[in-house]
Amino acid sequence: MSFLSFLFKKKQMNILICGLDGAGKTALVLKMQGTDPKSMEIKPTIGYLNPSLKYKTYEWLFWDVSGAAKFRGLWKSYYPNVKCIAYVFDNTDNDRFDESKTALLNMLADNDLKGMPFIIYVNKIDLKPYDPSFADKLALTELQKSRCQIFPCSAYTGEGLMDGLDWMCYTLKKLMKHDNNKK
Repeated sequence: MSFLSFLFKKKQMNILICGLDGAGKTALVLKMQGTDPKSMEIKPTIGYLNPSLKYKTYEWLFWDVSGAAKFRGLWKSYYPNVKCIAYVFDNTDNDRFDESKTALLNMLADNDLKGMPFIIYVNKIDLKPYDPSFADKLALTELQKSRCQIFPCSAYTGEGLMDGLDWMCYTLKKLMKHDNNKK
């Protein structure tokens, strides 16, 4: 590797994309990569997908995992290898809000994820307007709020997606600076 390529090499960040099945996780990642998810037939993820994206100073390696109930227990196996989490809610699925909220709160309470930043994407705002009381319905504690940020988004239009990654870039830089100051 040449000196210049070393200088400009992007730092790899592994990000786990979670949420219930049908929330739009795969479509969200496709849109971030510049692919129009409307032009494809997206099938439910079995296991995981592992696409990447160069954005800002990072090479983002996504772990897009299945949200089907039988696979959710496997999410934990990805925790040691990721620097951040993106949790996706389906804004149109009121019937499964409590199930999705419980899955998120279980992750936030997990000691293996202590201090890890979370992007909470509220997807499909192109189909149903975002409800500003969403954050209140999540009922996050102050400690949980300090490491989470909510982004209403649409995997089809792209609205809000990069705002989430921008926040994560800022948050990770801040955490790394804090960790370096501890040494």
